[in-house]
Amino acid sequence: MKPNQSTAQILIVCFFLICFLSRYNMIHAQTDIDLSSPSFTPKVLQSSEDKELGHLEFRINKPVNSDIPIHGFKLKIELSQIKPANGIHSLSGKGAELFTWEYDEDANVLMGTQTQKLTGFLYSGKIGLDFIVIANSTVKEPKNGFEASIFDVLDKYDIVKKNNILSNYTWTQSESRP
Repeated sequence: MKPNQSTAQILIVCFFLICFLSRYNMIHAQTDIDLSSPSFTPKVLQSSEDKELGHLEFRINKPVNSDIPIHGFKLKIELSQIKPANGIHSLSGKGAELFTWEYDEDANVLMGTQTQKLTGFLYSGKIGLDFIVIANSTVKEPKNGFEASIFDVLDKYDIVKKNNILSNYTWTQSESRP
């Protein structure tokens, strides 16, 4: 009878060990950097002739409580018919602080390189940009906006590739208001 009890205890220990390791692997697999929540203020932009500032925002996120070490992944923000009001100094937010930034005025692209760890449980950092409108578009063909994408992320922190890119476009007022 004793050997059967020992076998049963070994099986129970093995079962719990397998459950623990499986749970750890599932949690680790959920560590995925993503982009979300794009928005504009105002939602419909003033025409380029008005030279008024607009503001766009989005978020960079990481679930669970696993830190993302510094490995130099990139965040690219391609602008369309808008440009930063003051180059890289137009960027703001906790998410923007994770990167060093460069602005290619000819391509109208902001490029960030990760220089800080992403830490904390359910991290979500805002990235904001003050901009000016440089060309107008219509409600039927909204072309004022941006596309943001992350790349060069280590595979273990980039499980779901389809959430590495987001975009948001709006239009300009066609008539000046009195």
